[in-house]
Amino acid sequence: MTLIDIWKVAESEEAAEFGFSSPDAVAGSIGRLRLDRRTGLVGVIRPISAPRSDDPFAHWHTPDGLFERAARKVHLAWRTGTLPEKLTWAG
Repeated sequence: MTLIDIWKVAESEEAAEFGFSSPDAVAGSIGRLRLDRRTGLVGVIRPISAPRSDDPFAHWHTPDGLFERAARKVHLAWRTGTLPEKLTWAG
């Protein structure tokens, strides 16, 4: 099971920024993403460091996979009209 902790680090009328980390990432690595509050688009500010793998089934444990999961969780919160201080993705 993969866990991703997500927390709000900054917020303005235009955007919200979140940090995210996972036990699947390199120890102490923290990624950062930005949500455009008008459009709901989420972009990476700083990728998380995670071990790379040639295993095609290991995508969700890569930096891109961890970002995609964190971004999806933040986007779904935005769609409901709330941006909580903390979120968790588990799967």
